[in-house]
Amino acid sequence: MTNIIKRALFGAIFVAAVTTAVIWHFYLFMILFLLLATITAWEMNKLFPVNDNVLAESLASILLAFLITALFMYHKISGYWFLALLVPPLVLFVKSFPLKKPGTRKEWFKYWGISVLYPGLGFMATVLLFFPPQIHFQYSWRMVMVILVMIWVHDTFAYLTGVTFGKTRLFPVVSPKKSVEGAAGGLLFTVILAVAMYYFYSALNMSLAGWAGLGLVVALASVAGDYVESLLKRNAGVKDSGMIIPGHGGVLDRLDSLMVAAPVAWIYGLIMA
Repeated sequence: MTNIIKRALFGAIFVAAVTTAVIWHFYLFMILFLLLATITAWEMNKLFPVNDNVLAESLASILLAFLITALFMYHKISGYWFLALLVPPLVLFVKSFPLKKPGTRKEWFKYWGISVLYPGLGFMATVLLFFPPQIHFQYSWRMVMVILVMIWVHDTFAYLTGVTFGKTRLFPVVSPKKSVEGAAGGLLFTVILAVAMYYFYSALNMSLAGWAGLGLVVALASVAGDYVESLLKRNAGVKDSGMIIPGHGGVLDRLDSLMVAAPVAWIYGLIMA
């Protein structure tokens, strides 16, 4: 099996799994969310010079605690379940703190802070997208799918445009293969998709300009997310964040754009609401 076929096959499986979880039921998404977040936390631990898996345990506990809090805030679980379910992530977080290694605390806090912002904030915002400001924070899976489809379209056309027309390197020190032409192509087609969504999808109560703006910010955020992960990998001296997805690398390699696009899209929704 060639690398292109392998990449296409496992990419399609990943997209199908995420799409099914998002549309089918929030609890199914929750299971997938926890699985992907845990794997990503472990991958982040490998990108930083931190001993053992303390960073992975810490980030996983933060994301789990946030998800439980979100479930409680949006009346998915009762107060009793909320308190009971918070115990495991709190225990895991305390366990991850390097109490017996004073010299590592400053380093631990530094990398922990980076991980909370990226990818932690991205996972948190993805959950919040199920309750978009545009429809007064009511539950809906549609905004999540809108953002995911925009990211997938951006990444696809950025790649195709870059391969076909790419000559000018965008940030060669961080990612030597990505081009200005590829970034422009991804941005253009994402905005075109967003404008098309205005005519075929009215549930989010946004104007044509609002949709075009959403496409623009998602495209720019996708580029930023890609480069943030590229910078982390370059500093760590690795090509991929992991090897769990054949032809793609790690989970973070597939979700790097979402980790920035999700919080940016949710904040954009707050502004436009």
